[in-house]
Amino acid sequence: MKMNDAAILEQLDQKWQNITAMLLWKLADSKVVTLTTEDMRKFSELYPDQGGPVIFTHGHAYSIEFSIVSGDAARLIAAHQRTQQGHA
Repeated sequence: MKMNDAAILEQLDQKWQNITAMLLWKLADSKVVTLTTEDMRKFSELYPDQGGPVIFTHGHAYSIEFSIVSGDAARLIAAHQRTQQGHA
């Protein structure tokens, strides 16, 4: 059975919702996290480049690291990974 694009996007969306829930649980110790307009303003000031910040993920054998990088940094990391792929 071949999945259509909508079904794939729905599954991906669910996975990101689960990951986001786990991150909030881990960071907030199961408490409520509130984002204010001031938070949004500060966040935008920290990441002014077009496209905004990117969640950078790095998988390990038993964990996944999440960090926030600027769009420019994400592009540089992606370019580096493409040139290094398959090289030990």
